[in-house]
Amino acid sequence: MSQTVIQISAVGTEGLALGKLFIAKTDTSGRYVLNRKKSASTTNAPTNMAVNKIYASDLDEAAKLLKTGDYLINLVAADGRRALRALKSVQIEYSQVGVNVGDTVAADPAVSASDAALKMLGWQIVFQALCQLKKPASRRELLQQLRISHPQFKDSNLDPDLRLITVNDLARGHHQGHEKPRRTDQGHRYDLVFKRPLKAGGRLVYERYDPASHGIWELYRDDTVTTKSKMRTRCFSGNLLQKELENAEKISESEGDFDFINEPDARARISRAIVLRRGQGAFRRALIEAYEGTCAVTGCTAIDVLEAAHIVPYRGEHTNRVDNGLLLRADIHTLFDLGYLWIEEGNIHLVAHLLDTEYGKLNNRKLRLPRKKADSPSADALAHHASETKKVASLVTDLQQEQA
Repeated sequence: MSQTVIQISAVGTEGLALGKLFIAKTDTSGRYVLNRKKSASTTNAPTNMAVNKIYASDLDEAAKLLKTGDYLINLVAADGRRALRALKSVQIEYSQVGVNVGDTVAADPAVSASDAALKMLGWQIVFQALCQLKKPASRRELLQQLRISHPQFKDSNLDPDLRLITVNDLARGHHQGHEKPRRTDQGHRYDLVFKRPLKAGGRLVYERYDPASHGIWELYRDDTVTTKSKMRTRCFSGNLLQKELENAEKISESEGDFDFINEPDARARISRAIVLRRGQGAFRRALIEAYEGTCAVTGCTAIDVLEAAHIVPYRGEHTNRVDNGLLLRADIHTLFDLGYLWIEEGNIHLVAHLLDTEYGKLNNRKLRLPRKKADSPSADALAHHASETKKVASLVTDLQQEQA
């Protein structure tokens, strides 16, 4: 099956070009202009090495030249601004769905031309809006900016476009362009945005991705999941503890609980304890995906402290269902299991003696739900947990009153 190149483009990454879309356009003679690199090899050069420029009759020919690594293609923005050195990489898009989407080639040099009719893709519009705000922005702030700068942009497209370009969005693996394993330190065009809570438990904000401060993230294949897409997102780390955690998850799924007696390696002991607390790997991963890596109670997005909590206590594999689970921060999981926190009619409730603590602000807060209705926690399971929990809460209150 043949592939046809439909666009060669790049997004500005610095200075006045920040967030702008640059695209390959023909010159006055109807051809695409490419410049030979100083380091070009004679093997790939299709013309005399003394010639610094070459002209391609169509995008397919231009793409072939770019892939030799010997040429740079001229790009131009809608306002006529030249690309200069404000680009990290050039992307090649094909008409055939799912094939070579996101091919990356070398950075682009300057070009002088203009075309007011250049069309930006949705994710490029969203990234441009974020750059225009010049600060971390919430989803609402992005929508407001988009309505000003791109009134034709559909509000419903914001979430999928954000997921596509947000390196730590756990659902980005479902999107076209993320079909192959890779890391975010490889210059891919979609690795542009990072999301984080503005403060502990606060609203999420989006900001430009900086590997130095946000770390390296990884798209990897997970064949244990049942969804169509097998690609998952995680923070990439080469440290030994992370590897021990991954190994411990595999063991927990195959062997169940651990026997800590005579365990020789302290690191393995710690890793296995963490895994036991987090919950079995597959169940936890399913909840992380459903809740997009966010605690259902606090809004915490620190994956390392999020745990898989059963609403109805674990009674075998059949209770490892997403609708029988909540993704909770470790301390909230403890309160939930102790019966000090429960959910009624979508609202969070706390036992009386916690109301005057730092947890008090959570009382009557709405529970965060998954985007997919099918992943939402079972109302019957929550009602059962609330009923049993309130009995415990009542006993605790009575005991405290007696002791007083």
